[in-house]
Amino acid sequence: MITANDLQTKSAPPCSIDELKRQWKDDPIWDIETTEGFEEHRAELLEYRTQVEIERVEQYRKPIEELAKYLSCTFELAEYISWIQDDQMDKLKARVKVLEDQIAECLSGRTRKT
Repeated sequence: MITANDLQTKSAPPCSIDELKRQWKDDPIWDIETTEGFEEHRAELLEYRTQVEIERVEQYRKPIEELAKYLSCTFELAEYISWIQDDQMDKLKARVKVLEDQIAECLSGRTRKT
């Protein structure tokens, strides 16, 4: 569990609630409302966490819902298609990187021979 002490330096005062929120949003690995030293802000922090989680779900769902509408299919099918598309894109990017490296190697070998 993250505590207020973890979020400060020895000479600095405890971090502000805004700093806590920023740090949590960058890496939300704990329930922000349970952060030691911020007990008096529990309700505010719970509301903040809930709002951020809602926004993240909406950001995730929106393009999939648009794809589902475009394809006239269910959200679940569009989500699966999106996952496959992302997976294939990752594989293609990796393959392009390998090819770029091979081309660079060939070109550098050609330069040395001349």
